[in-house]
Amino acid sequence: MANHVTASLRFERINEAGQKIFNSKLSRLQKFSEDEGMNPIHLGYLLSDDLDDIDRGVMIEAFGAKWAYANYWEEGYSLDIESAWEPCSEFVESLVDEIAAVDPDVLAVHTYEDECLNFVGVDVYDSSGLDDSYRLEDYDLRDLMFEEIEGLQDVWDEDEEDWTDDGELFQNNVYEFVHSWIEDQIQNVVE
Repeated sequence: MANHVTASLRFERINEAGQKIFNSKLSRLQKFSEDEGMNPIHLGYLLSDDLDDIDRGVMIEAFGAKWAYANYWEEGYSLDIESAWEPCSEFVESLVDEIAAVDPDVLAVHTYEDECLNFVGVDVYDSSGLDDSYRLEDYDLRDLMFEEIEGLQDVWDEDEEDWTDDGELFQNNVYEFVHSWIEDQIQNVVE
């Protein structure tokens, strides 16, 4: 099971009215970051001034994860999030829906990866909601890498479901492969 999931929400298209909505969320996070001296800042502050009001169930319902923190943001453009177990897809969908009310041409890309690479993905949202979604589970990722990385399949023991080289060839290639795959998915949608 995943633990930490690193994600990035980036707006490829967003008008001035949409940026105002997005920036209002960022301003609220910034306020609590300054008041509490925290960075990263808990996304629960988007819902309440007091985190005692925010429990696991509220977080899962509103954000899609039992906890979530904003690590970095750029006004009008992007937000990086670290969460538990899953990406914050509910939050992203809700935010894009709110922005779509003032920006019918909004286009947002939400990328994410589990810290152990149990899954990676790219979700694309427009004014109608989730437009495209690409997600690789760990076995999908491994199978794709078999096609691309010479000798990788040779060091995979299917019966034992383990690497015969202690995963060295896989580890030496997986992060570059994942980031390239994510960028390819983004380019396919944005172009």
